[in-house]
Amino acid sequence: MSAHPSWGIVVNRAGEIYYSDLETVWKIDRSGHVSVARAGVDGRHVHELSIDANDNVYGQDYDGTSMHTWKLTPSGKVTFSNAAGVWRDRSGNDYFVDENEHLRTQTRILKNGKPFAGGRFGHADGDATHAQFGHIGAITITDAIYVTDDPFVRRVTLDGKVTTIAKDLDRPHAKDAYDFGSLMGIAAAPNGDVYVADFRNRRVVKIAKGVVTTVTTSPAPWSPAGVAVGPHGEIYALETAFDPPRTWRAPRVRRVK
Repeated sequence: MSAHPSWGIVVNRAGEIYYSDLETVWKIDRSGHVSVARAGVDGRHVHELSIDANDNVYGQDYDGTSMHTWKLTPSGKVTFSNAAGVWRDRSGNDYFVDENEHLRTQTRILKNGKPFAGGRFGHADGDATHAQFGHIGAITITDAIYVTDDPFVRRVTLDGKVTTIAKDLDRPHAKDAYDFGSLMGIAAAPNGDVYVADFRNRRVVKIAKGVVTTVTTSPAPWSPAGVAVGPHGEIYALETAFDPPRTWRAPRVRRVK
């Protein structure tokens, strides 16, 4: 946790929660018992998690030079795969974000290893590779692909059409807002509502038909890094806290709706 927080949190069909503390993946069962779902590997970060229709959880280990994608089955078995991305659509297609955050010349989403949406760095809505992204932070896939992209939230249809559904969400609103941070975790409900963890402003926002509202705020020093939607519409926030000059607290999970 000495570098930055994880935003990985997902909920299965039984209402069991999986979340990452940056290295270890934890499970919270329906009774609130917390256990290790996948032991961490020192120095290898697990930033984001996803879950498929069969309750398999996907994640990646990353140490700055190499990346390993793995699958955690409901029975607890972990297997590694050659897939590049963590995210799967309902047909099992694999998605991966290809970008260089430092050079910022190209940002694109690959589908099964091939260009799918995006290209040159920037911001432009449009079809497939004619669209432009900045820095994609988090992804979720339901009926479409939703991403946080710097201060924007973007929607990508499964045939590649990109539209912006919210903008300027990183502008400080809270009196106790951090002077750093950005939009982090993202989740989508079956009805199309999108939830985003706005780390800087200590809030979770909902985007519904283009209208942005605040669902909850986190009491200082906590702030939401990740967000997940449960099987009955429950909203969970993965919160962490930063103690200057460089200490991150272990995360906690809070049910907010």
